[in-house]
This record gives sequence, structure tokens and C-alpha cells, in this order.
Amino acid sequence: MMTGFKILLSDSNGVYIPKMFVNGFEGWKNITDQDIEILNEGIDGNLYWDTWDNVIQKTEYVDEEGHIWHLYQDGDLFAVCHELVDEAREERFYD
Repeated sequence: MMTGFKILLSDSNGVYIPKMFVNGFEGWKNITDQDIEILNEGIDGNLYWDTWDNVIQKTEYVDEEGHIWHLYQDGDLFAVCHELVDEAREERFYD
């Protein structure tokens, strides 16, 4: 059975999660070359966190079954497909 939540990166990666994401996960849409450049500069770059927030808001991944996945970060970084999650489970996850 497929779940609507997949952990992509553990919070143990801390401030490096954005950089690790853009360098380790392919096929995600709506990430620009400029986003990748800024995130690769690391946390010392002025736009690192603003760019990461923007990437989380706009990026998506379409799997082979046509399901659309979005990013969600609360410590760990997750891929979330809302159509694969029942409402009760989703409420518990985001609480």
C-alpha cells in the first residue's frame, strides 16, 4: 500500500537540507537554475532561506502514476501527496 507521506531527508541534516535536496533529488519541477545556485552557496548566502521557502512552496513532483507530490518541512523534509492521504491521517500529520 502506498502512503501519501515519504521522508526525503532527516532533520539530522539540519541547515544543509536545502542544498542536499537540490543536489540529490531529480525530477522535481519549478526549481530554477538560480534557486539551485543560491542554495548551493549555502547558509552564508543572503537569499538561502528565502529561496528555500520559495522552493518548498512552488515545487512539485509527478510520479509514474500521475500523483502530484509537494514538499513539506517540519524538521524532516517530506514529500506529500494529498490525494493519497485520508483526511484523518493528514490532520494528525500536520498537528
